[in-house]
Amino acid sequence: MRVTALHVASLRCFRLLRSLGAREAIPDLILDEPLAPLATPVHLSAQRFGKVDKVYVHTAKDQVVSPYLQAAMVAHTPVRMQTTLNTGHTPFITDVPGLVSAIEKATN
Repeated sequence: MRVTALHVASLRCFRLLRSLGAREAIPDLILDEPLAPLATPVHLSAQRFGKVDKVYVHTAKDQVVSPYLQAAMVAHTPVRMQTTLNTGHTPFITDVPGLVSAIEKATN
């Protein structure tokens, strides 16, 4: 398997979480993730994926998927709306109200 920058960033994030005691503090919320899906090519079509409404929630302090990489992904996959949370990679843990607000705004 080819190791990508995303693999390296993911490992750094998991090491950071482990060093912070996150697994012990919230053991049921953090699961080991398989790496194979990250290395598996995905083929998208304009007829299907192109018709899906897309919204992107940027995470400004993300050290797993950097803000630069997030911007590059959005540039290659246009979205209807973008919003930014001042969080790291896990706003569903660190800023639930902000994430809920972003999702609610996207549905209007």
